[in-house]
Amino acid sequence: MNKIQKEHIEERMKFYAQDIDNYAIDDVVIDIDGVECVVTNKTLNSIEIHLDKKCSEGVSCKQWFTMNDYNRRFKRK
Repeated sequence: MNKIQKEHIEERMKFYAQDIDNYAIDDVVIDIDGVECVVTNKTLNSIEIHLDKKCSEGVSCKQWFTMNDYNRRFKRK
């Protein structure tokens, strides 16, 4: 891999990872509708969130988000 390719890959990873290093497993975050959720896992550029059921018919689950999608939907508590 040449220097230009390496720099390009590093630049793209920074874009996709965004601010993931600011989050840790078990951090509580606020969903767009005000419900508290918990960070349960993360990778280099995505984050897994435990979503509690939001209605009596709902189901609690875990869901992966890219950092771009995460930043649009969640805020730090």
